[in-house]
Amino acid sequence: MLSPMSVIAVVLLAHQASAADLRGLTEFVQPAYTSMNFAALCMRDDPFFLKKVTGPRGTAFDYAQHVKDEAIDGLSEADAAATLKLAADAARTAAKDKLYELVRPGDNLGTLQAVMSWCDQEGRVLIQRFMQEHDSLHAEVEEFLRRAKRY
Repeated sequence: MLSPMSVIAVVLLAHQASAADLRGLTEFVQPAYTSMNFAALCMRDDPFFLKKVTGPRGTAFDYAQHVKDEAIDGLSEADAAATLKLAADAARTAAKDKLYELVRPGDNLGTLQAVMSWCDQEGRVLIQRFMQEHDSLHAEVEEFLRRAKRY
Protein backbone atom coordinates (compact mmCIF):
# COMPACT_ATOMS: atom_id res chain seq x y z
CA MET A 1 0.00 0.00 0.00
CA LEU A 2 1.29 3.45 -0.91
CA SER A 3 1.77 6.05 1.78
CA PRO A 4 -0.06 9.40 1.43
CA MET A 5 3.25 11.05 0.48
CA SER A 6 3.82 8.43 -2.23
CA VAL A 7 0.38 9.09 -3.66
CA ILE A 8 1.05 12.85 -3.71
CA ALA A 9 4.41 12.25 -5.40
CA VAL A 10 2.80 10.06 -8.08
CA VAL A 11 0.09 12.68 -8.72
CA LEU A 12 2.68 15.46 -9.00
CA LEU A 13 4.84 13.40 -11.35
CA ALA A 14 1.85 12.56 -13.52
CA HIS A 15 0.88 16.23 -13.70
CA GLN A 16 4.42 17.28 -14.62
CA ALA A 17 4.69 14.55 -17.25
CA SER A 18 1.69 16.06 -19.03
CA ALA A 19 2.84 19.65 -19.30
CA ALA A 20 0.79 20.39 -22.40
CA ASP A 21 -2.26 22.67 -22.17
CA LEU A 22 -4.75 20.01 -23.17
CA ARG A 23 -7.75 22.29 -22.66
CA GLY A 24 -6.24 24.88 -24.99
CA LEU A 25 -5.33 22.23 -27.55
CA THR A 26 -8.85 20.79 -27.35
CA GLU A 27 -10.33 24.26 -27.92
CA PHE A 28 -7.97 24.67 -30.87
CA VAL A 29 -9.09 21.41 -32.52
CA GLN A 30 -12.81 21.72 -31.79
CA PRO A 31 -13.65 24.33 -34.48
CA ALA A 32 -11.92 22.21 -37.12
CA TYR A 33 -13.89 19.15 -36.08
CA THR A 34 -17.11 21.19 -35.89
CA SER A 35 -16.53 22.47 -39.43
CA MET A 36 -15.88 18.91 -40.58
CA ASN A 37 -19.12 17.72 -38.95
CA PHE A 38 -21.09 20.57 -40.48
CA ALA A 39 -19.61 19.71 -43.90
CA ALA A 40 -20.59 16.06 -43.43
CA LEU A 41 -24.13 17.12 -42.51
CA CYS A 42 -24.39 19.42 -45.52
CA MET A 43 -22.94 17.05 -48.10
CA ARG A 44 -25.56 14.40 -47.29
CA ASP A 45 -28.12 16.33 -49.28
CA ASP A 46 -25.77 18.24 -51.57
CA PRO A 47 -22.99 16.08 -53.04
CA PHE A 48 -21.30 19.22 -54.40
CA PHE A 49 -21.19 20.99 -51.05
CA LEU A 50 -17.52 20.22 -50.41
CA LYS A 51 -16.54 21.77 -53.73
CA LYS A 52 -18.34 24.97 -52.70
CA VAL A 53 -16.35 25.36 -49.48
CA THR A 54 -12.67 24.77 -49.98
CA GLY A 55 -9.59 26.65 -48.94
CA PRO A 56 -5.93 26.50 -49.93
CA ARG A 57 -5.50 23.37 -47.79
CA GLY A 58 -8.53 21.63 -49.34
CA THR A 59 -11.90 20.69 -47.88
CA ALA A 60 -13.16 20.90 -44.30
CA PHE A 61 -11.95 17.32 -43.90
CA ASP A 62 -8.45 18.30 -45.03
CA TYR A 63 -8.42 21.23 -42.60
CA ALA A 64 -9.58 19.01 -39.75
CA GLN A 65 -6.76 16.57 -40.49
CA HIS A 66 -4.24 19.41 -40.73
CA VAL A 67 -5.35 20.97 -37.43
CA LYS A 68 -5.41 17.59 -35.72
CA ASP A 69 -1.87 16.85 -36.91
CA GLU A 70 -0.66 20.26 -35.72
CA ALA A 71 -2.29 19.86 -32.32
CA ILE A 72 -1.03 16.39 -31.47
CA ASP A 73 2.46 16.61 -32.95
CA GLY A 74 4.87 15.89 -30.11
CA LEU A 75 2.21 14.95 -27.56
CA SER A 76 2.22 11.66 -25.73
CA GLU A 77 -0.21 9.09 -27.06
CA ALA A 78 -2.43 9.56 -23.99
CA ASP A 79 -2.46 13.37 -24.29
CA ALA A 80 -3.17 13.17 -28.02
CA ALA A 81 -6.04 10.73 -27.51
CA ALA A 82 -7.55 12.84 -24.71
CA THR A 83 -7.29 16.04 -26.74
CA LEU A 84 -8.88 14.55 -29.84
CA LYS A 85 -11.65 12.77 -27.93
CA LEU A 86 -12.66 15.91 -26.04
CA ALA A 87 -12.61 17.99 -29.24
CA ALA A 88 -14.57 15.37 -31.18
CA ASP A 89 -17.17 15.05 -28.43
CA ALA A 90 -17.70 18.82 -28.30
CA ALA A 91 -17.87 19.07 -32.10
CA ARG A 92 -20.40 16.24 -32.32
CA THR A 93 -22.52 17.97 -29.70
CA ALA A 94 -22.44 21.23 -31.69
CA ALA A 95 -23.47 19.43 -34.88
CA LYS A 96 -26.25 17.50 -33.12
CA ASP A 97 -27.53 20.69 -31.51
CA LYS A 98 -27.66 22.38 -34.89
CA LEU A 99 -29.45 19.43 -36.45
CA TYR A 100 -32.00 19.31 -33.60
CA GLU A 101 -32.58 23.02 -34.12
CA LEU A 102 -33.32 22.46 -37.81
CA VAL A 103 -35.50 19.34 -37.51
CA ARG A 104 -39.19 19.81 -38.25
CA PRO A 105 -40.90 16.88 -36.47
CA GLY A 106 -43.28 15.06 -38.79
CA ASP A 107 -42.15 17.16 -41.76
CA ASN A 108 -39.30 15.45 -43.57
CA LEU A 109 -39.42 17.83 -46.51
CA GLY A 110 -39.43 20.83 -44.16
CA THR A 111 -36.42 19.38 -42.32
CA LEU A 112 -34.57 18.80 -45.59
CA GLN A 113 -35.30 22.34 -46.72
CA ALA A 114 -34.25 23.81 -43.37
CA VAL A 115 -30.97 21.87 -43.41
CA MET A 116 -30.21 22.75 -47.02
CA SER A 117 -31.02 26.42 -46.43
CA TRP A 118 -28.81 26.53 -43.31
CA CYS A 119 -25.99 24.79 -45.17
CA ASP A 120 -26.18 27.15 -48.14
CA GLN A 121 -26.19 30.21 -45.93
CA GLU A 122 -24.82 29.87 -42.42
CA GLY A 123 -23.05 26.52 -42.64
CA ARG A 124 -20.99 27.46 -45.67
CA VAL A 125 -20.05 30.79 -44.10
CA LEU A 126 -19.01 29.19 -40.79
CA ILE A 127 -16.82 26.63 -42.53
CA GLN A 128 -15.21 29.18 -44.84
CA ARG A 129 -14.62 31.58 -41.95
CA PHE A 130 -12.87 28.84 -40.00
CA MET A 131 -10.62 28.04 -42.97
CA GLN A 132 -9.80 31.70 -43.64
CA GLU A 133 -9.04 32.44 -40.00
CA HIS A 134 -6.84 29.39 -39.68
CA ASP A 135 -4.86 30.33 -42.76
CA SER A 136 -4.60 34.06 -42.06
CA LEU A 137 -3.59 33.54 -38.43
CA HIS A 138 -1.23 30.63 -39.00
CA ALA A 139 1.81 32.36 -37.49
CA GLU A 140 -0.21 33.01 -34.34
CA VAL A 141 -1.47 29.41 -34.44
CA GLU A 142 2.08 28.11 -34.51
CA GLU A 143 3.04 30.33 -31.56
CA PHE A 144 -0.02 29.17 -29.61
CA LEU A 145 0.84 25.54 -30.30
CA ARG A 146 4.42 26.06 -29.21
CA ARG A 147 3.29 27.59 -25.92
CA ALA A 148 0.48 25.07 -25.40
CA LYS A 149 2.89 22.19 -25.80
CA ARG A 150 5.60 23.96 -23.78
CA TYR A 151 8.40 23.15 -26.19
